[in-house]
Amino acid sequence: MSRDSDAPPAPVAFGRWAVPLLAEQLRLPGRDVRLRALAALIDVLRQPLRGPEALTEGFLQQLKVLLEDEDPCVRAKVCQLLHVLAAHTCGRQALLAASFLPPLSQLLEDPPCRRTVFLLLSRLSLHSSGRVSLLTLLPKLMKKLQEEEEEEEDEVQVLFLSLLRCCFQADPEAALRSDAVALLAPKLSNGALNICKAAAAAMMALSVPMGGKVEVCDQKVLPAVAALLQEEDEEAQLNATGVIMFAAVTTAAGV
Repeated sequence: MSRDSDAPPAPVAFGRWAVPLLAEQLRLPGRDVRLRALAALIDVLRQPLRGPEALTEGFLQQLKVLLEDEDPCVRAKVCQLLHVLAAHTCGRQALLAASFLPPLSQLLEDPPCRRTVFLLLSRLSLHSSGRVSLLTLLPKLMKKLQEEEEEEEDEVQVLFLSLLRCCFQADPEAALRSDAVALLAPKLSNGALNICKAAAAAMMALSVPMGGKVEVCDQKVLPAVAALLQEEDEEAQLNATGVIMFAAVTTAAGV
């Protein structure tokens, strides 16, 4: 990808005029102008108290338009800016209220954007309504899990599995109806430890309801999980132990 996405930021106006003036530049023609304005906005909005200044309806709608920009560098910078906004509680609320999930889901297969989109969606899941909203993406995510190619970068696979875990925690029953255990099982013995750990964490969420316990056993998942107990990595051991514990333990209510 071109390094143009790292263009120097535009000069930033002082005080309360910085965000509105830079936001106005996003409407101007010319990719270089938009890229410099986006880079400057990212720098400004990283300041803890500046995030709320950008949460106007017009500004958010302009960012949504730019998510469909024909230039991949512009799309990537917008995703970075949204990720910065989502660091604020009010930012997460605003992005969810402005229905950013559908356009973001279209970028899950966009190479310049997908890493940041996974990070952004995971950050949105920190909000209670975000976890519920992410369930609307579950069919698309499960389809991606089924079709995901092994040559995908390890980091991207881990981010994807972490996002799946958030969805599984929000509604494991919905995930089980999508055949999540069978689709996730191969990731437990992928060979890359970080991927195996992330898969075990997601499988742990599936092992909580009774239907998940049964499937974990029926799909012969436990041998691959038990193999992670032999790793020296503490997180791998903890995740594997969690899957085994939830799969083995039931309550009087059967859950």
